[in-house]
Amino acid sequence: MNWVVTTTSSGETETFGRFFAQALRGGDWVLLQGDLGAGKTTFVRGVTAALGGCGVKSPSFSLVNQYEGELSVAHADLYRLDKADARDLGLDEYEDDGWVVMVEWPERLLYDHQGSGFRVLFRRLSEDGGDDPLNARTICVEPLNDESEERLVLHDVACWENVE
Repeated sequence: MNWVVTTTSSGETETFGRFFAQALRGGDWVLLQGDLGAGKTTFVRGVTAALGGCGVKSPSFSLVNQYEGELSVAHADLYRLDKADARDLGLDEYEDDGWVVMVEWPERLLYDHQGSGFRVLFRRLSEDGGDDPLNARTICVEPLNDESEERLVLHDVACWENVE
């Protein structure tokens, strides 16, 4: 089972991130894929806010930002790297310590995560990314394992618009 939603603003993308956060558990990995400007960091801002963190900024230059909350988040952005080792970045330690590990550009990881979590795919609906006055995008959430899929089944995606 996958969730597929369409958002038409950064506010809606952030709201969907807050909704999605309710399905997360400590040790989950969230692999964020999509073009530059597709809404990945905005989504992370919503997730982090729902989990009690604040001040999300793109970690493009620091590589990994930490946001402590009820459920802490390690947010990595691998855009500037050709390849990255999760161990060198300490991502496996965050996982072991019960943090949610969110990775932008996960295809650059020299690590095939086999545990719980989700792949989140972002796709702008306009071809060039700039002509859509609604800033519309589709966001597809795919579970990485059976246990993560069960959490999606229990959490009704049709209710996401009602998140405060």
